[in-house]
Amino acid sequence: MKKIGVVLIVLCSILCFSNCADSKTFTAKVEETKTIYHNGVAKDTIVISEKTIVAKPYGWANSRKRIEGVEYKVKGWNIFWDVVLSETIAVPIWLTGWQFFEPVGPEQNNSKIRVID
Repeated sequence: MKKIGVVLIVLCSILCFSNCADSKTFTAKVEETKTIYHNGVAKDTIVISEKTIVAKPYGWANSRKRIEGVEYKVKGWNIFWDVVLSETIAVPIWLTGWQFFEPVGPEQNNSKIRVID
């Protein structure tokens, strides 16, 4: 019985220190509309700039880390570990609270952020 407890504690420790969902870094074109005044006449121009975006995983506890225009998906391994280690209570809370959604890339229908090849 002690061996199972030790194995479970070691497994939980490894899981807490290793991240099941990964960050995603990509370069994107960001389109911004800026108003330029020339001789008292306002003219809207579209400025396209390159920007590096780092999207990190998020869950219900840190949903403010979600970036608009980035597509996220549920990480399947986190669901697996939630079920397997459900008796520990801490692991499912950690994985669903902070690591549940993993960034995939920019949303397909987003015209303001695109991946640069």
